[in-house]
Amino acid sequence: MTDNMNKKSVARLLPVFLVMGSVGIATSLTDYFLINFYAYEHYDIFPSAFLLFAAIGFWATKVSSLSNGVLAGGLMGIVMTGTRGFLMPLLGMPLPEVDAGKTLFFIIIAAIFGLFLGLVGGLPIWVKRTMRWRWHHATLLTLLVYGALAMGLRSIYDPPSKVVFPMEETTLNGKVMDALKVFEIEAPDDSDLAQYRKVLVVGDQVYGFIENPINIRILRTVANDDAVRIKAHVIKQGRLIHIISLTPIDRAEVRLDSIRNQSPRAVDITGTNLCSCGLKLGALKSNCSLGHRHRLVTSDKLYSYLLDEKGRALFTSEGSQHNYHFANVRVSGKLYGDFFLKVNSMVRVD
Repeated sequence: MTDNMNKKSVARLLPVFLVMGSVGIATSLTDYFLINFYAYEHYDIFPSAFLLFAAIGFWATKVSSLSNGVLAGGLMGIVMTGTRGFLMPLLGMPLPEVDAGKTLFFIIIAAIFGLFLGLVGGLPIWVKRTMRWRWHHATLLTLLVYGALAMGLRSIYDPPSKVVFPMEETTLNGKVMDALKVFEIEAPDDSDLAQYRKVLVVGDQVYGFIENPINIRILRTVANDDAVRIKAHVIKQGRLIHIISLTPIDRAEVRLDSIRNQSPRAVDITGTNLCSCGLKLGALKSNCSLGHRHRLVTSDKLYSYLLDEKGRALFTSEGSQHNYHFANVRVSGKLYGDFFLKVNSMVRVD
C-alpha cells in the first residue's frame, strides 16, 4: 500500500518538475538575452526566481506533501542557478562569478533560498489540510507571508544605505587601452581579468568602465588601441563610463606623454571597499548582475584599483581578501590620474 502511494506521489510530482524545470531554464536563458541586449540592469524588476521557487513549492505541496514542496523549491534553485552558472558562459555571457568554486557557492545559496521559499509556497496548502481552514483564510495567510517576504527581499536588493553617484550623458572620442600600459605598470599574466583593465583615454584624461554585462559585451568587440566614439553616461566623481553606444572612428587624440609625466602621488585613503551590490550608479539598479567587482568608495569619489597582483585581489575579493568585502578600510598606495589606485597595503578600520 505504501509503495503504491509513493509511486503515485512520484507520478504526480514528475510533471511538476518537468514544467517548472523548463520554466526555470527558460527564465535563465531569457535573463541572458535581457542582460546582454536590452540593458536589463536598468529596470527595477522583482527577482522572478523567488516567485518560481514559491510557485513550485505551492504546486508540489498541492499534488503531494509539504516536504516534497520544500524539496522542489531547493531543486529549482539548483536547476536555475546551475543553468545560469554553467550554460550561460558557453553563450559568451560574463558572470559575476569568476571560477567554478564561486559558481558552486551560488548554487548552494540558491538551493537554500529555494528550500525556504518552497516552504513558504507550500505553507497555505499545508495549513488548509491540517487545520481545515477555508480558502479565504489560507489566501489571507499567503498574502501576509508573501508581503512580509517581498518587503524583506526588497530591502536586501535595494537597501536605503547604498552610496549614490549621479550620471551625466556625454560623447567622448578616445582610444581603448590597457590601464596598466597607460600608466607603465608591469602587467600580470592574467587573461581572465584583461577585459577589466580596459580604459578610455581621451586627450590626457583616463576613464574607467563600469563592469556591467553590457559594457563587457561591447568592449569585447574592441581591441586595445582602437579609436572610438562613445556616447555614454559618465560618473564624474570616478570618471566611470556606462556605454550607450560605441562607434569606431579613424583617429582620436591621446596624450600619453602628458599622462605619464604626471608623477603618481603617495596616498592614504579611508573609505569603503564596495562592489556593485552596494552602489547606486545613476540609472543602474544595484544588484549582483552588475558583478562583484570592488572599488574604494568615499563620500564624494570612486577610486578604481589598478589590476596588478594586489589590486586584483581587492577588485575580485578573492581568497583572504574576501574579509574586505563591504568593509571600511584604509588603503595606502599610489594614485594615478586622479582616480586609479595602485595598492601597496589595505587594512580594516572598523
